[in-house]
Formats: sequence, structure tokens, C-alpha cells
Amino acid sequence: MDNEILTLEDIKRLFRDMQVEELNDVTIEGDLEIEVEPSALGVTPEILRSVAVANESRQLLQHLANLLQV
Repeated sequence: MDNEILTLEDIKRLFRDMQVEELNDVTIEGDLEIEVEPSALGVTPEILRSVAVANESRQLLQHLANLLQV
């Protein structure tokens, strides 16, 4: 499943087909990307920009932390 893109609906269908009713002690590894349409549930473009800025700030702080550990 390397680089395979699954939607939430795909995952729900997989679990339904496998008759999975409950997940316990689950660990998700790898990149997790969530896309939201601006019109969905009142999510505005401003909120999306704020999330993008927060993510970029987190990445910058992580790079700085890595530099300080050298």
C-alpha cells in the first residue's frame, strides 16, 4: 500500500467488509493528510490559511530544534 491514497469512505468500507466493529490500541504510522473543502461545515478560507500557517510554523520550529541539537 505504499503511496496509496485512501479516503475515509474507503477505510470505512474496508472495515465494514471485514466486519470490524471496534479498534483497540491502534497505531497509525506514516503521513496522514486531511483535506477539507472550504464550504464544509463552516470552514472558511481564513481558517484554512491559519491551519497552513500553524503547520509551517511547527515545521520551522522543528528544524530549529534539530539545528540546536547538533
